[in-house]
Amino acid sequence: MIEQISTAELENLINKDQNDSLIIVDVRKPYEYEEGHIANSVNIPLNQLPLALESFEEDQNYYMVCHLGQRSMHACNYLAANGVKTTNVIGGMEAWVGDIEIGNQY
Repeated sequence: MIEQISTAELENLINKDQNDSLIIVDVRKPYEYEEGHIANSVNIPLNQLPLALESFEEDQNYYMVCHLGQRSMHACNYLAANGVKTTNVIGGMEAWVGDIEIGNQY
């Protein structure tokens, strides 16, 4: 079973995390990410997850976000099947009320 978290709970975790140890992966397409994303998140589009699989560490938990929470759930299922710990962000960016960054982070 995939763990899930609300956007409010994620924002609280971000605010409490003093050493930036949370890893938030945004699985939307690059143009969606550029329009606005959670600060310090990493953009790995859903269709590119298999290519990035080796970059995920087994002892780290990854918070997966997309527009509404469906693509991120698919990402969670894929990564979990490959031994990666994930948490799906319910409601995605549509439900996010925290700060956002605009533009490409590459």
